[in-house]
Amino acid sequence: MLELAGVDALPEPDREGVEVTQVGHRRGVHAVQAFVDPRLRCQPRMVLRSSVYSVDRRRCCEKDPVVTVDGLTGCVVVTGMPGAGKSTVSTLAARMLLRAARVKGDDVNEMILAGRVPFNAEPADEAARQDDLCNRNMCSLANNFIDFGFTVFIDTVVADRAELDSLLGLLAPRPARLVVLAPGIDVCRRRNATREQVSERWEFDGYERLEAQMRRDVAEFGWWFDTAALTPQDTAARLVTEAERLPVLT
Repeated sequence: MLELAGVDALPEPDREGVEVTQVGHRRGVHAVQAFVDPRLRCQPRMVLRSSVYSVDRRRCCEKDPVVTVDGLTGCVVVTGMPGAGKSTVSTLAARMLLRAARVKGDDVNEMILAGRVPFNAEPADEAARQDDLCNRNMCSLANNFIDFGFTVFIDTVVADRAELDSLLGLLAPRPARLVVLAPGIDVCRRRNATREQVSERWEFDGYERLEAQMRRDVAEFGWWFDTAALTPQDTAARLVTEAERLPVLT
């Protein structure tokens, strides 16, 4: 089995939360006992957990070892500011598992070929409507993958508590965890400005406001993961091996 680095620093599930137990088997997984944070609006009907696996040294591609981790089922929402590394890390993490998919918010948005309004553009009311549509479409796709036995990494910006509640409500009753990639404002700003593909750069100047908002509204519900000193590969490896210890939010 893998040794988990830094596990003691991760938050434990809230023992005053709602205890959920579901007995039985469904599509190769079986349910276990879990504790859920009572502060979240979404309350679960069941929590699924995979069978116990050890490390599989096979490789799904030349650079990515396949790792199966006890308990990492359902969805991991990987968020952070523009330039935090969400797309790179979630892609690497998905390739480290035997059965995993990445659902990227930008890709879902780009399916709109006429009339698309980005999340920070005008008119603001239409941008908000399309942001909600993106969340609905991401979660529908993630749910389909989860129901067929895949672990899903959702790559998107979760700006505030209302958006987090919305995502969790759409994903329930499937297990969902939250990871905030947080290399720092300066790192995010530099990465965003120096992306190789100009089309992937965000015209964004609200880093201070967004970081403060995310710290206030969502940080306490997941892992605020300082990745400033880590490579993308090291970040993905830690995410895969340690995310199962995070509280299930749905």
